[in-house]
Amino acid sequence: MTPLATTFASLSAMGEGLFNSSSPIGSHVYYTPGTYTFTVPSGVTNVTVVAVGGGGGGQGTSGTGATAGGQSYFNSTSVLQAGGGGGGAAGGTVGAGTGFSGGSGVGNAGQSGGSGAGGYSHAGGIGGGISVPGGNGASPTSGGADGGGGGGGSYQTTAGYNTSGAGGGGGVGLYGPSVGYSSAAGTNDTSNVGGIGGGNGTYSTGGRGGTQTPTNGTAGQSDQYGHGVGGGGATGVGPGGAHSSTFGGSGGGGAYGGGGGGFFGGGGGGALAYLSSYSVTSGNTYTVVVGAGGTGSTNAGAAGGGGGVRIVWGAGRSYPSTNVSTTTNEVYN
Repeated sequence: MTPLATTFASLSAMGEGLFNSSSPIGSHVYYTPGTYTFTVPSGVTNVTVVAVGGGGGGQGTSGTGATAGGQSYFNSTSVLQAGGGGGGAAGGTVGAGTGFSGGSGVGNAGQSGGSGAGGYSHAGGIGGGISVPGGNGASPTSGGADGGGGGGGSYQTTAGYNTSGAGGGGGVGLYGPSVGYSSAAGTNDTSNVGGIGGGNGTYSTGGRGGTQTPTNGTAGQSDQYGHGVGGGGATGVGPGGAHSSTFGGSGGGGAYGGGGGGFFGGGGGGALAYLSSYSVTSGNTYTVVVGAGGTGSTNAGAAGGGGGVRIVWGAGRSYPSTNVSTTTNEVYN
């Protein structure tokens, strides 16, 4: 009877392997601001979700007019919600869910770099201040281990003009804290070359500020996972702030959720929130909202990075870091 029992045990193990290999696994990334409908795939009964709010826009030379980033959420704001960053103001806050707030932008000339997006275990970094000849502005801060870093501040001449732009805040990755995060602070401009954007991650670096002549603005990094939106400030390209004859444009915020740089104040970073093992029904539909980045105000104010939502399913997968870096059967909107 022993050989027979062994045979059954082997068949049982094979059966479990076949069952596990056929279990649904996949994910869907929403990275373009807007409202969507997510239909639960066949056989899926639980999902894990992360949402990042849009970054706020930076205040330009007018000192007003920067707008806040939009909130991102899954199903409803009472289920999972990540707030957008303020326009040249406070960072976004976590609504329903677990996560951290974005860094705070400060609406005055003391802070000009954009702030970073919130992370899985740390708040976003704060943007750097304006430097003047003979002295440096307040240094930008990092986003800890996994939040977006604050962007560097701009450079101001003795005549009172910001001849270079501030850097945009760093965004944060949607693949867990160990993959594509962007935590390091940017660097203040001390010699009229443009503040460096926050973050050094693969997917979400903020744009660098430019000078009053279109020579230094550089775009934030972009690829299939991050869709970076940090624009070069000097040329006014994309979400970067436009330069003028006296002011250098600021860099746009990095995806996802980085705040845009500004003259009077950088935009606040968007918040990050996540939810694991949320019960769903196959075939049912759920609303997904991706918040837009805020717009920058006149001259030198740059746009914030848009938000993002990622829905993951499959056995043994949960945020913040359990098998969520896997991209098997991943779909992008």
